[in-house]
Amino acid sequence: MHPTLGVGHDNPTFRRHHGSVVVGADSRAAVEELLKSEQVAGIVADQHTVLTAAHAYTVERSVPVVRP
Repeated sequence: MHPTLGVGHDNPTFRRHHGSVVVGADSRAAVEELLKSEQVAGIVADQHTVLTAAHAYTVERSVPVVRP
């Protein structure tokens, strides 16, 4: 687990993230176009059958914390 200062990471198994999807795009318009696609619309329509929560964040800048 990621040792974020001041954040507890000792959550019980049933409260841990079990997967993630990262989508990169050049603009918000590109993201909106992707979300309107037939394939994504189908997944969104059925997400209640497999998800208890979904979170979305806008990332302005990312910085690597581990480098090879």
